[in-house]
Amino acid sequence: MDDLRGIRPRPAPELGNCREWRFDTGLEEWLTAHVRYWRCEECVVLPKVAVNAMRSVANWRRGPRVVDAVIPPGTPIGTFMHRDGRPADRWDGGEGLGAPGNDTTHSAVLAGYLMDAYGGVLGLKVWELYPGCGMRARRRIYPLDDSRFGSRNARNYHVICEPDGRPLGGRDNPVHAMWPAGRNDAASAGDAGREMGLSWRDTEEACHDPVSPPT
Repeated sequence: MDDLRGIRPRPAPELGNCREWRFDTGLEEWLTAHVRYWRCEECVVLPKVAVNAMRSVANWRRGPRVVDAVIPPGTPIGTFMHRDGRPADRWDGGEGLGAPGNDTTHSAVLAGYLMDAYGGVLGLKVWELYPGCGMRARRRIYPLDDSRFGSRNARNYHVICEPDGRPLGGRDNPVHAMWPAGRNDAASAGDAGREMGLSWRDTEEACHDPVSPPT
């Protein structure tokens, strides 16, 4: 593919499916088309193309924790940790692009939530890139499991924000429409999830019809 003109517009996310087992194939193929255009398998490329925010990851800041609220599919997410495992406000603790193999730095695009029959979160469904992925968005489920370190535990993923506290990509980010008014400073980005008032029992309109995973 020589340019992006042949790629159809980004499909609207299937919000009603964000708690289901299946992935949104339309959005998956849209992401893959952009990955093939940029011809790069680094994990940070997928969040960038998802919301048309191709700037340096030095601009990335930690936002709300993904498992603490109902976040729409298509939202860029990542782990924000120092290389020694401590929480950080900046990508890779502000040091660089991440240290391969240490599991403290990873990014992806949210595909939805894996939930049990009672509405409890079991894990996150994501699309991600990694060296050798074949130039396409790959599916993965990260469990909510505190015995797992760093990027292997769903609890460590946060919404990726801009330095001013807005969601990465602004209006091109699916979570932008849910963002609390006035939360546009870096210090408040981590509080945005709580201010959204998004609890699992109070957001059936945002993400409805939960189903249990197949047995």
